[in-house]
Amino acid sequence: MTARAPRSAYRGGSEASFGDGAFSANGAVKTAGGSNIVFGATGTHYINGDLDLNGGSTFGSGTYLINGGFTNNTGGTMAGRDVSFILAGTLKAAGGTAIALNAPSSGSSFGIADILFATRSSATTTLGGGTQDAYSGIIYAPNSDFRMSGGASIGGGCFSLVAKTVTLSGGPSAATACASMSAGGNSGNVGLVR
Repeated sequence: MTARAPRSAYRGGSEASFGDGAFSANGAVKTAGGSNIVFGATGTHYINGDLDLNGGSTFGSGTYLINGGFTNNTGGTMAGRDVSFILAGTLKAAGGTAIALNAPSSGSSFGIADILFATRSSATTTLGGGTQDAYSGIIYAPNSDFRMSGGASIGGGCFSLVAKTVTLSGGPSAATACASMSAGGNSGNVGLVR
């Protein structure tokens, strides 16, 4: 069964939940503060437009093909395991969002191993406004300037970033738990490769 969602705006206090199975949205998906959206698990989720989240969201396992950008602006929580987001646009998160996203491992049934976000867009990738991010996987944005600001933080599992430039301002913090990036296998060390 295919869940087809039209261009939609979910208002504050509303909830939308999609079960496991094929998912296709022919247009942008936008939620308001106080709303919650849940995507089921499936091999490929397709959104023909922007994914603009301003409330809570839960992502079922799978690859999310988004023909636009991925934005979260107003707090809430965002969670998902074994997820890969392939974007035509770019990633922007702000507003105190608490994010916990894990890319698939090589043994996972869904998604692309180790890839969390991937885009070839040249638009700036931004994390700001106090986002508290726990990413495990790679953000692959080789043509994009990556900016963290305003107390944003990244921690969690093994996090890697591929970007054109990296700019940190306003007190952000980043850490990784990649054993290959530390002599003793301890977390917290960050390696910079040019």
